[in-house]
Parts: sequence; C-alpha cells; structure tokens
Amino acid sequence: MGPMSPRLRFAISWASHTALIAFFLLYAGSNTIHGFMVMSMSPERLAELWGDGDAGSYLKGALALVRDGTVGPEHAWILNLWPPGMVVLDAAVIAWSPLPFAVTIALLTAVAWGLTLALLTWRLIRSRRAILFVAAGELLVLATPPFQTWMLDEAFIYSDGFAASALISGLTVLVLRGLSDGGKAVWVRDGVLAGILLAVAVYFRASNNIVPIMIGALAVVLVVVWAIRRARRRPGENLVRHSVLLGVTTLTVIALLAPYAALTLARHGRIQSTQTDDVMYQLQWRDPAIQPNWLADAGVPLGCTLDPEVCAGFLAEYDGPPPVPEARAALFAAIATHPIPWVVDRVSVVVKQWFREDYSSRAVADFDEDETIPVSASWNPNVPAGLFYLAMLVAALVFAVRLARRGHWTLLVVPLAAVALLAPFAITHVEVRYLIPLKLLGLLAPTLWLAWRQSTRSVSAQVDGPR
Repeated sequence: MGPMSPRLRFAISWASHTALIAFFLLYAGSNTIHGFMVMSMSPERLAELWGDGDAGSYLKGALALVRDGTVGPEHAWILNLWPPGMVVLDAAVIAWSPLPFAVTIALLTAVAWGLTLALLTWRLIRSRRAILFVAAGELLVLATPPFQTWMLDEAFIYSDGFAASALISGLTVLVLRGLSDGGKAVWVRDGVLAGILLAVAVYFRASNNIVPIMIGALAVVLVVVWAIRRARRRPGENLVRHSVLLGVTTLTVIALLAPYAALTLARHGRIQSTQTDDVMYQLQWRDPAIQPNWLADAGVPLGCTLDPEVCAGFLAEYDGPPPVPEARAALFAAIATHPIPWVVDRVSVVVKQWFREDYSSRAVADFDEDETIPVSASWNPNVPAGLFYLAMLVAALVFAVRLARRGHWTLLVVPLAAVALLAPFAITHVEVRYLIPLKLLGLLAPTLWLAWRQSTRSVSAQVDGPR
C-alpha cells in the first residue's frame, strides 16, 4: 500500500477529532448542568426558561423564524442585539433535524471543533510517535476551563463555541498556507476557505468583524510594499502570493457579509448588523449603586469610574440611561481627559478576567413544580490556566513575527488578530468568556514553533553548506 494522500489523512484526522469532541459533548449532556437541561427539554421550554438572555433570545428568534418564516417586529430586538448566526442555526435544527435538538447541536459543535483541531495539528502529526504526543496535549487542552465551559458544555445553547471555532479555523488556514508553497491557484483557494470561515465567525459574534478588517489592511500594506519594490526593480513574487491570499480572504468575507448588510440597510437604515455598541455606550453610565457584581467585575461603568461628576449629572438628569449620542460623546471625552486612569482601569480588568475561570449556569431542578431558576456561578481565580494560555499566546506572537521577518508575511495576521480581539475592551465590559478567543489564538504556538525550528535548520544548512 502506498503512502496515504494528504486529503485522506486530513479527513481521518477531522473524523477522529470530531468523534473525540462528540464524546466530550455527549458526556456533558448526561453529566453537566447545561448539557443535562438541554438534553432533557424541548427548544420551546428552554426558550421559556432562559427568557430574554443570550440563549433564550436565540431560541425565541429561531422559533419565530420557524413558525412565521421571519423574525417579526415582536422579536426584532433580537437581531438588533445579536448577529443572525445562532438564530438561523437553531431554526434550521428545529425545522429540519430528525434528531433531538441538543443531540444535533452537539454533533454540529463536534464537527466544527473537529475541523479546528485537525487544522491546528496538521503540521504536527507526521509519525505514530507524534500522534501520541499530540493526542496527550489535546486532552490536556480540552481539560482546561475554556473548553470545559463555553467552548463545549455551554455550546449547547450559546454562540461562543461556534464563533471561536470558525475564527481559529480561518486564521489557521491562513497560517498553514502562509508557511507553505504552491501555485497562486492554491493560495486563492485557501483565501476563499479562510474567508468563508471568518465570515461564519462574524455571523456568530459581531465583534469578530475587526479581524477581517485587520487582514484587509495588511493586504493593502503588502500590495504597497510590493509596488515600491517593483518600482525599484527588486524581487517581490513572495509578497504577491501573500497579498493575493489575504486579499481574497477579505473579499470573500465582504461578499458573504454583504447580503445581510443589505437586508439590515433595507430594514433599519444601517449596514451594521447589530446595535450592541449603542447599548455599550449607555452601559458605561449606569448607576454604580445598582450594578450587579458580574458587571462591576467586568469593568462597568467605565464612564462613571473615569468622570464621577459627569456620571452624577446624567443620573440626575435622566430617569434611566442617557441618550446614545450623549453617552458616546461623554465617554470619549472622559477617556481623552483621563488617559492614565483609563489605561490602568482597562489593563487591570483584562488581567483580572484573564486569570479567572467562568462557569455559570442554570442549576438542575424540577422546573415543572418550581418555576424559579437557581443559578450556579463560579468566577474563581485559576492562575495555572491563565499562565498556560498567556505563555502559549506570547509564544505564538513571537514565532509569528519572527517567521514573518523571514518572508512568511501572512503570519502577521496572528499579532493583528490579537490586537483586533483586544480592541473592543477599550470601551466595553470584559467578561471572562470574551477573552477565550484571544486565549485560543495561543493554540497556534506549536505549529509556529515547529515552523520556526524547521526554518532555522534550513538557514543553518544554507550557511554551513555541505560537509
């Protein structure tokens, strides 16, 4: 029997990882709070119990879409608050899946994360011995808080798992191609694949849209550098390939997001898919005296922290949050006049939340007899997990930049993605789960380290010459 083809090898890896994630999810469906609830209840009952929170609103929008063929005025607020990804996915599962709702969501989550893990380990698995080391490492990673909470268990009902999987998969496709050779057709193909995955990530979490913006900006910069080099008659073929990859990725994202942007423009007079930023501006001027603990821990209200005098004025003038234009202008004015306190506040909140684990969920109860919904929550410090992901992220950033300096320009997407994922926290609240995609970016570190090691050996061989 000849050597296994790359496509077959990838298919086997994807299938194996899917089976592994499915085991974790179905185990969670029998033994964890979220999984047990979702496995034992209908979507209608879950929507009733979760109310207008994230998970409940997804399901309410999905049920309306299945029932009426559209999300009508009664539930229009849902698609003003969230992008449509999870609503449409839930609706498709409810309408068409022959399997129970929770089982279908679990299998789709397993397929998504199976793809992500297959991509992340693609360059690492080259022998049977490597398979054992990679498998052991994956099991350790899957045991960490991000996967034991939001990426797997709570993926039954929240969009975070699908959004992070698509985001990391898209970035990994770019990294793998940026480390490889091949004709322009292959670079175009992988640009399209990465663009599809990144568009899915945006459809499931709107804040991910900053990542393709950064990728597009990098593509423009590389084109400018190539034009300058060409004018000076210097070689630039390598820049062309990386520019094509990033440019095609950006154009694919734009093409896939454009239809929903057009629909939003027709319905609401805006191309932005959500109005969440309006809520964020108003949130920063809430009365600190009535703030729930989880919001206070997340750095709200930033405006009142920076400028208590303006905050007191808003509270005296308005019975509720100030209008969005005033809230926005006042927040930026507070940041401009208090830059050092703003930096200290933002850094301290991000650091505090980075080193916490977040497991909050509905406790199992007899809901048919007792309509109260107990909440079990834990935001305990987890320094070892925080240090692990910090070390992985730093390593990924360092090796990506070093490899970019050796001509693998696409790898600059790694530090740019880190900046893009951090950018919203300049003004928004910082929940533990919001930092998970940034942590997972560090999972690229093994691939980047291996590429750096191989690159260093190649350079050494060229310098030393034959012996």
